[in-house]
Amino acid sequence: MVFTDFVAGLEGYIRNGRSVGIRRKAIQVALGIACGAFQTGLLSYFTHRDLFPAIMKVQIATWCYESG
Repeated sequence: MVFTDFVAGLEGYIRNGRSVGIRRKAIQVALGIACGAFQTGLLSYFTHRDLFPAIMKVQIATWCYESG
């Protein structure tokens, strides 16, 4: 249950972080945990949550920030 809440919290920061910098840091943490969890059961928590839309939201915000 703790790791489920952790991944949900990361998704929340990625999706609704106060700034693009915080969102990027949350993505870095998610990638670090996912890489460290390779070949363990912990990686399944990331596959059960679809983080792709949240990551794309950060990418779009980055494009808008850099071009505007």
